[in-house]
Amino acid sequence: SSFLWGYLLSSIAGGAMADRYGGKRVMAWGAALWSLASFLTPWASQHSTGMLLAVRTLFGLAEGVAMPCMNTLLSG
Repeated sequence: SSFLWGYLLSSIAGGAMADRYGGKRVMAWGAALWSLASFLTPWASQHSTGMLLAVRTLFGLAEGVAMPCMNTLLSG
């Protein structure tokens, strides 16, 4: 559920950021952050449960911008 909390929070903000800064730029930052979160997941799972939940929240925050960015990219 930590992924979904991050996703929920960033999908609305992601749409506003995509409109303001451009879908390509916001999507690139989102992809970089969710790649970092994917890279950190094995380490976080070995470190502690709290760290794993934090990394999964970061993953959700980063991936939540994808759908609004795609809508912005496809509309223009």
